[in-house]
Amino acid sequence: MRNAGGWRLQAAYLLKKPTWTRQVFDSVDWFNHGDSLCQLANPNQIRAIKFINRCLPTHEALHLRQKRDNGHCPNCTKPVEAYYHVFRCPHPTMQDKRASELKTFHDTLKDTAHTPRWIRQPIVHIVELWLADAPLINVTTIHKPHNITTVQRTLLYAAIQEQGRFGWDSFVRGRITTKWAKAIAARYQAEDGEYFQQHDWTRRCIRSLWTLFENLWLTRNSILHGVTLTKQQTKQKQALVAKIQDAFLHGHYQLHPNDLTLLDRTSAQQILDSTLQYQEKWLSSFHQARR
Repeated sequence: MRNAGGWRLQAAYLLKKPTWTRQVFDSVDWFNHGDSLCQLANPNQIRAIKFINRCLPTHEALHLRQKRDNGHCPNCTKPVEAYYHVFRCPHPTMQDKRASELKTFHDTLKDTAHTPRWIRQPIVHIVELWLADAPLINVTTIHKPHNITTVQRTLLYAAIQEQGRFGWDSFVRGRITTKWAKAIAARYQAEDGEYFQQHDWTRRCIRSLWTLFENLWLTRNSILHGVTLTKQQTKQKQALVAKIQDAFLHGHYQLHPNDLTLLDRTSAQQILDSTLQYQEKWLSSFHQARR
């Protein structure tokens, strides 16, 4: 059904963009990636799709698409809020949230997904390294637990190397290669003689990754817009005041002479003393005239 629904066309499109070979591309568990997406509620699904495709409305993206603001990070001194900076921002609240989300991710892999320690700890460390913008993520830099068997080490290295060929940016976005689940399944079969639900583990891991990054995005928004409605309205009001004051300060150099009546027939204080709705309408007229 996936092929009939256009998966072959989608795969061909994806293969055109990055430098993946067909073999590397096929190593990813695309079935469980898509199935995990379908199981999300609609708002979470929309955010996950934006996250996977790097389409979240960061300030850089809004500046490039709509010429809004200046593209700076709203929560730190970074001159550009690039896509990945959202999750790596040094704002103290973001740092605390990253630490708590990594712990939650670890606990989910341990308690819910039943991931053995020799797989769980390296996976959490990979995400930690990625969030720290580590220059190199491979078998030499990823933390590996002590006292693992030769078989476990071989399975772990194979999973790390296969994922590394596909990319760690893809890993944190839920594009997980099949060797992670196969390594755990081999461990269960060899040591306990138990059957391991590979599909179930992969879906849980993918959803946990998406939850981690969704919560970081929501924290970024709460810092920017305020947690409560009152805080949001206060920030919106402050931003509106700043834009109106800037329009009166620099507007004479940006408008055509025929449109200067927007500035000459009133004052900044009169606009600021008016209702919020009138202020937004006046600012909209100013931006249209400036174009």
